[in-house]
Amino acid sequence: MKAWTHTARGVPSQVLKLDHDLPQPQPTDLKPKEVLIKVANAALFAPEAQLMSILPHLNSNPWIPGQGFSGTIVAVSDDTLAQSDESLKPGDAVFGMINPKKYPRYNGPLVEYMVAPRECVAKKPNNVKLDEASTLAGAGSTVIGFAEKAGWIRIQDVGRAPSIENNASGKRILITGGSTGTGLFMLQLAKMLVGKEGSVVTTCSSRHEEAVRALGADEVIDYTKHQHLHQHLIEHYSSQPFDMIMDITGTDALLWPKCPDYLKPEGFFAFAGVMSATHTGVPPGVIGTLTFVARIFRQVIGWQMAAILPVALGGVPRESFFHSGTPTARNLEIVRQLVEEGKMRGVVDSVWGMDDAVEAYGYLGKGKIRGVVVAVGQICSTSSMSQNLAQCQTLVKRAAEAGAKALFLPEASDYIASSPSESVSLALPLQTSPFVTGLRSLAKSHNLSINVGIHEPTSPPSPRILNTLLWISPSGEILEDTRYAKLHLFDLDLSKIGGPVMKESNTTVPGNEILPPAENVLGDLKVGSQICFDLRFAEPAIRLRRLGADIVVYPSAFTVPTGQMGHWEILLRARAIETECYVVAAAQCGRHNGKRVSYGDSMVVDPRGKIVGRLSRVTEMEEEKEGAREPELLTFEVAEGLIEDARRSIPLQRRTDVYPEV
Repeated sequence: MKAWTHTARGVPSQVLKLDHDLPQPQPTDLKPKEVLIKVANAALFAPEAQLMSILPHLNSNPWIPGQGFSGTIVAVSDDTLAQSDESLKPGDAVFGMINPKKYPRYNGPLVEYMVAPRECVAKKPNNVKLDEASTLAGAGSTVIGFAEKAGWIRIQDVGRAPSIENNASGKRILITGGSTGTGLFMLQLAKMLVGKEGSVVTTCSSRHEEAVRALGADEVIDYTKHQHLHQHLIEHYSSQPFDMIMDITGTDALLWPKCPDYLKPEGFFAFAGVMSATHTGVPPGVIGTLTFVARIFRQVIGWQMAAILPVALGGVPRESFFHSGTPTARNLEIVRQLVEEGKMRGVVDSVWGMDDAVEAYGYLGKGKIRGVVVAVGQICSTSSMSQNLAQCQTLVKRAAEAGAKALFLPEASDYIASSPSESVSLALPLQTSPFVTGLRSLAKSHNLSINVGIHEPTSPPSPRILNTLLWISPSGEILEDTRYAKLHLFDLDLSKIGGPVMKESNTTVPGNEILPPAENVLGDLKVGSQICFDLRFAEPAIRLRRLGADIVVYPSAFTVPTGQMGHWEILLRARAIETECYVVAAAQCGRHNGKRVSYGDSMVVDPRGKIVGRLSRVTEMEEEKEGAREPELLTFEVAEGLIEDARRSIPLQRRTDVYPEV
């Protein structure tokens, strides 16, 4: 059995090794109230790497790191199987977390098969995939425990289905560290509880503001602009004090002592962590362990003394508590319910292969966990522009709700006609196109950038049209300097393999330039534009990379035969690898009319060539019916640090002394 192990403390790159010969646990090894799981995903968090280098390795046995996981039940102990109808059974998809208090009997999930206590495992929510499910247990259980201890909620155990009684409606809550793992879950739970009458304020850097607002924050304080958070709170929140403060970061030593200036007399102050201890470096070995313990001890003693001393001796006249969540079967069940009800979701930064665990820990250690949230839409356009706009409207709304900064839509989103003459007749100028006008209105009302492929007449008018890619700004303006016309037209004959005969050049005028990557559409990221058949030519992508692109987009309406031959995925990954850019490909999917079907399989590929997300695709052309497919959305986060890491790890030094520079 394969597993990542370590037999000494240290940074993951130095102490972790991939062991291929670990004994695989068997059903007969299970003790009472245990389950055997085939692990699908293990969630990694930045503090784990830090603790790996701090905590002493107390025996010679190999330790397996990690805590949160998802997978499938292989076997359960006899007593577990004999429980009620909601007990875990072989074949169930599950999520969970190993309680650190259960070590060393139980190890972490960076292994192919693991044994876990029944109380640390729950059935996976039906509406999420296994990768997202792996992120739910730790932070989810923690925030449920916090809310219960603070009195926000009262959990009622009705049979085996616990329910929540909400006691926090209308409250004002401050959460520090809103973009941390715990913070992201706390924001969602807090907003659900306080409702529209209440408010949730959080701290994070401006880079993460849109993401935390999407998850529930009403107000965001950029901590990088305030040397002392408590002073900012005194100046701006004394007149509207909080009912509750949850300090996840523990980075402002005076936040608790000064809280009477911005926390109501009956309010609670909750301590949730010390990021200075778990997120910053310490010396190796025993000195590092002592440094870590000293940091924790100093902070905790400070909290305790301020809580018990009278005010005259430095005490703080507010109630406080410290809570570090541990998974329980009840809390995990509540998390599952909230996720299935759409009230809470996990956040996956990126997905790595098991063999890449060391690199994944290194990525976490660089503090580049959050990025720009982006959405990719997949539709099936017809000749009806109003129906096509309705599909896009659905995706715009969903993208905005997900906190996306931009939505990428496919080639020919405005229409796909049933004949060349119909295609030419439907093309309208941007200023009068109801499709473009509708998208501009949607972009403005949802404060969302939209990248979309459309048709437009030539200027001056001619019997042919342009296949264009547009950027529409969050204010609803068309960004004229980013308006790209497709370079390579789709002329092909696939009749011998059951595909179409298409001559795009009969109706379309090719573009004649590679535009510089678009700026100011996704923060600091630069986005290069290509369209569908351009994908088969490496030179434009390489040129865009040389012009500074971080992302290259290929909105498409790819044919089913070439998609099924593998061209689509292979070409997208090749363009990502050779440019070390993200590649984003929003695709048409399904039957447009009696003559044409598009492959779909909208995809995002990261700068290493790994697929980080994809949507559905056509498997049987004959079974596709017009109008049968619903619009689909994929959201992901562009990790800027990953772009830098890819280019630094494998620098592409082109030999332009031997061959021409593109």
